[in-house]
Amino acid sequence: MIFIPILADTGMVRLFIAVEISDDARERIAEIQKDLPSDSIKVVDPRLIHITLKFLGETDESKVQKIKKELASIKFSHIKLKCKGVGVFPSEKFIRVVWCGLEEDEGFIQLKEVADEVEKKMMAMGFEKNDYPFSPHLTIGRPRGKVDLAEFLKKHKADEFGDFTVAEIKLKKSTLTPKGPIYEDI
Repeated sequence: MIFIPILADTGMVRLFIAVEISDDARERIAEIQKDLPSDSIKVVDPRLIHITLKFLGETDESKVQKIKKELASIKFSHIKLKCKGVGVFPSEKFIRVVWCGLEEDEGFIQLKEVADEVEKKMMAMGFEKNDYPFSPHLTIGRPRGKVDLAEFLKKHKADEFGDFTVAEIKLKKSTLTPKGPIYEDI
C-alpha cells in the first residue's frame, strides 16, 4: 500500500511587501556573488533579489485584497536609488545575511518614508510592528555556518551596482521549496 499525504488547503499564504531593482543592478550583483565562498554561503538567485519593505509571514488569503488596496493608497513619486556597497547582518563575527546596500541620499530617505507608511498601514490591519528599524538592503547570500568574509567586504565595500527607479510597491507571495523560494507578484 502506498501512502500519499493529502495537503490541506489552509487558506494561508506567506507574504511580503517589496520593491524591485533593475536588471542591470541584478547583473552587477551576480558578478560579485561569484566572489562569495560557495561552499559556505548560499547565494540568492539574482532574479529574486529585491528590497523588502515588510515581511508579513503566513497570512489569511482573505486579507490579500485589503492589503493590496492599502498598498495602492500609498502615493509617492518615482524614487531614484543607487545600489552601492556590501555588508553583513548582524555583525562580521556572527553573519546571518550578506547584503548590498543603498546610497544614503534623497531617494534612500524617500524609500524609508514609504516603508514607514507601509508599516503603519499593515499595523492598522493587525500585523505586528517590526522588531527592528527599517534598514533597506538587498540580501545576496546567507551563510551555511561560520564564515570569514573580511576580504570580500574589503574588496567590494565601495562597489556601485547601478541606479534604478522604484515606481511601485509589490505584494509578493513566497513559496518555500527544497530548491529555494519561489516568489510571485499578487
